[in-house]
Amino acid sequence: MLGALALLMTMMVGAGTAAAQPVEAVVFELEGAGVDPALLSNLSAVLRNQALQVGAFEVVNATPLQREETAVVLGCEPDARTCLEQMAEFNDARVLISGDVRRRDGGLVVSVAIFDRLRSGVAMEVQRELSGDDPVLAFRREIEGVFGEIAAEMTTHLEVRAPGEGDAIRIDGVIVGHGQVTRQGLPEGRYRVEVERAGARPYVEEVALGVGDPVIIEVSAAPAVAASTEQRAAATSPSVQPQLGGAGPVAEERPERGVAAIAPPIAPRKRSRLGAYSSLGVGVVALGGAGAMVVSMRGIEDDIATENAAGTMTPSRYEELIGRGESYESAQWVLLGVGAGASALGLGWLIVSSARGDDEPALALGVGPASMCVRGRF
Repeated sequence: MLGALALLMTMMVGAGTAAAQPVEAVVFELEGAGVDPALLSNLSAVLRNQALQVGAFEVVNATPLQREETAVVLGCEPDARTCLEQMAEFNDARVLISGDVRRRDGGLVVSVAIFDRLRSGVAMEVQRELSGDDPVLAFRREIEGVFGEIAAEMTTHLEVRAPGEGDAIRIDGVIVGHGQVTRQGLPEGRYRVEVERAGARPYVEEVALGVGDPVIIEVSAAPAVAASTEQRAAATSPSVQPQLGGAGPVAEERPERGVAAIAPPIAPRKRSRLGAYSSLGVGVVALGGAGAMVVSMRGIEDDIATENAAGTMTPSRYEELIGRGESYESAQWVLLGVGAGASALGLGWLIVSSARGDDEPALALGVGPASMCVRGRF
């Protein structure tokens, strides 16, 4: 029963959101000769917490690890790239984060190295000098900025700037904001970006998002509306030009009349129904689970009746069966509620997403001599 509930919740979360997968990382303990072990432990905790808060990393080592000791176990030199790749594969990780602390001129200098086994070249190393009375706080401030830059390079970045604050911005048909929108961590792939501008046709562009390749779309303001035919005709009103020599009638120049340009019709937007179908699928699974719980409860009732008839029922056995039946009943109501809610949500989503500007939902009633017809459009 618990497994079914866990699977159900996983499906609901997966249907509602689609986020980029975090990068598996190992955070080694900071090392430093002649540095207080308690200070090294505190700085290592700050390094680990900042890596977790970045969001782009998933720290896979549940216990503290020493880089030097790991290299000894693998029998390799810790500074060699092949050794770093072995340590990453050994821990099922892509990124290794390590560092050391040393004293210089009465202060502390911290060096942090970040190695990505999927990228060529040596590990990226950042060095910061800690100033102030609280080295832990100073290190937290420094490393927060470092990890912020790293996260930007390891995730996708999409920024859309509309000309007006009220201009709606859509990504794949879904409104995500107005005026200016920034999205980080979207899965890699192609996206359709639309900006609805007042007084002009929507701006549409398809973009390809990739890790470390930010995309910025700057949409210009809508062009000024063309002058009407009457205004343009008035601007070019007939003028009288005298003929040479003063003889003959006056010639009238006929202006060219402006022709108003008609923009082609806008193709209807395609609305994604993946969320609706996913919600309906969750509802079906939940209702099926509720049905399974009903069958299980009936099985409990049959077991009680069989054992009573055979005379083998004991008080402890009876309490066990009753408790199991109550658990099945609770699960049945939970699954029934989830299934009904998810099904209603999916059905409503389908009805709303199917409505278009040129095909509004409607209901028509037709009556004939011996028949009645009801037609609906959703």
